Amino acid sequence: MRVLFTLFLVSFFRVSLAIAEEDQREQCQLALVEDLSGGLELISPDGSKAALAKDGALQPGDLLRTEAGAWVDLRLCDGSGLRVGENSKFYYEGSENERESFVAWAFQLIRGSLRAAIVSTGGGERVKFRVRTSSAALGVRGTEFVLDADDAGDWETTLHTLEGEVLMGSEAEYEQLGKLRGADQIG
Repeated sequence: MRVLFTLFLVSFFRVSLAIAEEDQREQCQLALVEDLSGGLELISPDGSKAALAKDGALQPGDLLRTEAGAWVDLRLCDGSGLRVGENSKFYYEGSENERESFVAWAFQLIRGSLRAAIVSTGGGERVKFRVRTSSAALGVRGTEFVLDADDAGDWETTLHTLEGEVLMGSEAEYEQLGKLRGADQIG
């Protein structure tokens, strides 16, 4: 009887732990809204539009639009922070934490500005954050930077690295972003 009870407890705790890990993975898919100001619009993958509120969240597939003078601060589950600036169009592609991919967070800055403070991965080779624009792809392991994407004809992307390093190249070179280290450079 004691053996059966012990086996029951071990099985119960394994199932409970598996459920808790799944809940944590689902929560880690969200980009939480810490603060915001001005006119913002959230468009879900199904096309429905909603106002974005403090303590709300972006989910994979959501598109965020900010108006003149508007901004939103987002927090990722690892503590990394993002500020989407005014007149921006920002798409959350998704989190790939559970896959064997080198990117943990994937976003697209269609236009506007993004300031990011990405928590370091501890020096490994894994790129934990990727942002695409119309003319570039960036891979980040842990740093702070500002990115501006212009969609007015010339499709220019400007990167200002405030701390650390950001790997930047064309979309075609994206796969290399997770494999480069140190002094290696993209084309």
